[in-house]
Amino acid sequence: MKDLKLSMKLQEIDRAPLAGEFNTNYFFQQRDNFVLLRVPKSNPDLFENIVHEYRTIGFTGQGGRVERRSAEGQYEFSRKAAQAGLFVLPPLGLNGKMLNIRI
Repeated sequence: MKDLKLSMKLQEIDRAPLAGEFNTNYFFQQRDNFVLLRVPKSNPDLFENIVHEYRTIGFTGQGGRVERRSAEGQYEFSRKAAQAGLFVLPPLGLNGKMLNIRI
């Protein structure tokens, strides 16, 4: 994370990252903002299990879709949810495939 930190002028916060099955979330400070940097990771087996589950309950058979959002898609989804007044962490921006979120 050192190269990333320098390129984005982020100061690391003394907190362990949150590692999920599809993302690892790192904590930084950027000027006066605390930032969560969401870095995606691949987990094709788990994703296929999720697709299978929704197929089994009939969701996809009724026209539903199960897709993994891109960083751009997650940015837009979070931005629109925040604008609609939902309690979400508003996005600050994108850095390639990584999403910066204000915390």
